[in-house]
Amino acid sequence: MNKKLLLLLVISHIGCALAAEKLDRVGNKELPPDAVLICDDHVVGESSGKPMHIDWQAFGLDEGTDKTVQFYQSQFGVAPATDNDAQGYTWIFKSEYSELQYSVKTPSAAGPWSGCSKPPAHFKAIVLISNAIRVKGR
Repeated sequence: MNKKLLLLLVISHIGCALAAEKLDRVGNKELPPDAVLICDDHVVGESSGKPMHIDWQAFGLDEGTDKTVQFYQSQFGVAPATDNDAQGYTWIFKSEYSELQYSVKTPSAAGPWSGCSKPPAHFKAIVLISNAIRVKGR
């Protein structure tokens, strides 16, 4: 293999890797520039009844909730619903077998990120991205 081709392949691979880091892995949407992954998990429901799988990621941001909501609102083209506890905003995208949610929360709000290795209090906003998938045919 000649050196120019090898160099082109290496540069292309690095470019793809850098681009991939700017997307979340749950909903595959662009992340705010300052987003820091604080934790993630995959949860599997009971095998009886209608099994469900939930993938989620929590990101900490140095921007406040207002700027983070604006960032996602420009991507989704719709305003979010305000949470009942008034500590966040959520976009919900439903299909027949899944429900994808993007939530922007205050760091003090309750959520699965409270047990993360990086304390949520170090950030001004938390983004929780989750996708619940129900198994077909049950």
